[in-house]
Amino acid sequence: MPAYKYEDIGSRLKLLRGHFTLTQSGFADMCGVNRGYLAELEVGRKKPSSNILTLLIAATDVNSN
Repeated sequence: MPAYKYEDIGSRLKLLRGHFTLTQSGFADMCGVNRGYLAELEVGRKKPSSNILTLLIAATDVNSN
């Protein structure tokens, strides 16, 4: 999996959430994570583990690039 800045991951998550036209709660439910945790990811305060990234990729059907 490529190395990313965590803020970039958060920005990409926000864009992806917008693509699905979901609230943070709805997107978090879809991805199987807590809404608060998703919010922290979106602003770059939390660093997702490879397991969480795998969950997000699987739930949204996107690739890791």
